[in-house]
Amino acid sequence: MNVPLFWNQPRAVLIEALGSGPAGLSPDEASRRLSVYGRNDAAAPKRRSGWQRFLVLFANPLVVILLFASALSAITGDTTSFIIIVTIVVLSVVMDFVQEMRAQNAIDALQAKVALRARVVRGGQEVTVLVTELVPGDVVNLCSGDLVPGTVAC
Repeated sequence: MNVPLFWNQPRAVLIEALGSGPAGLSPDEASRRLSVYGRNDAAAPKRRSGWQRFLVLFANPLVVILLFASALSAITGDTTSFIIIVTIVVLSVVMDFVQEMRAQNAIDALQAKVALRARVVRGGQEVTVLVTELVPGDVVNLCSGDLVPGTVAC
């Protein structure tokens, strides 16, 4: 079985196999393919909800040890120690959660400012689009030094 690799194919054969043409995709076809194939963003992390991220902070070994110690204090009747330890642990987890949320918001803001763009041919015109909006069949214009704006789903 001798199947030629895509990079060894002539450009015209590749463009035809992807259902495109020298004028690229029409804007309507690009929108349709975006809804079918999804965004070109393989690195997009699946985020947990706020409550899940908050509860995961209690899985820290030090937090578990402190909560165990507070439970022992409660069992032995030392309610003052129990209340103090639980209060400190909860305040610590809340502060950690707030800091994580602020850091994540800062990362999101930075990523939005440095969003990568690509020059593609759509409807016979060269336009600049976000890399995440590229779809199979887009004709991408590359210059020396450009990053290849595609992802591969493995």
